[in-house]
Amino acid sequence: MDGVSFDIAPLTALQVEQHLTRQAQVLQRFQKLKADGQPIDSAVAEQQMLVCTLVCAGLNNANPDLKIDESRLRSEADQKLIDALREKIMAESGLTMVPTGEA
Repeated sequence: MDGVSFDIAPLTALQVEQHLTRQAQVLQRFQKLKADGQPIDSAVAEQQMLVCTLVCAGLNNANPDLKIDESRLRSEADQKLIDALREKIMAESGLTMVPTGEA
């Protein structure tokens, strides 16, 4: 993100609740697929969309005129930027990252 800055805002209480609920559902689905020996590709894709939804919410909360959606975010930002924005938005929202396998 060399020299680039973005206005972000924390998630609202409702957005946090929705994110945590969807995150739990994705994790449960991932664990079931893995336990059943099924491909996890769909759960990984769903997790990536959840990350994009969180980033879009943080960007749009700061500046509603941007109207950033998942499609626009994915076409205009690389994964490194999306991950960096996710970490900042989560920190601003009082959420912490849980390493894979510890949830």
